[in-house]
Amino acid sequence: MPPIPSRALVAIGALGPGKVQLIRAKGANSRRFIGWIWIALMVQVAVSGLSIREIRTFGSYNPIHILSFVPLISLALGGSPSAAEESMLAG
Repeated sequence: MPPIPSRALVAIGALGPGKVQLIRAKGANSRRFIGWIWIALMVQVAVSGLSIREIRTFGSYNPIHILSFVPLISLALGGSPSAAEESMLAG
């Protein structure tokens, strides 16, 4: 399957777990498990964005590549939910 439709399907698939995360009470074991599923899906969305070559803005790169690197780098740096919460509340 081409990268853009497959990326869209995975992103749409992540909507379900994301909705559950917003609805469920904090601290529930199922919420933690569903959170890991959501993270895995979103990593797949970010990684698949790196394979999109149909849109070329800057040579062989495009803004989707930048948007794909941001979550991957923050995940690699160990961004925690509490750090994300603090940055959202500060801004």
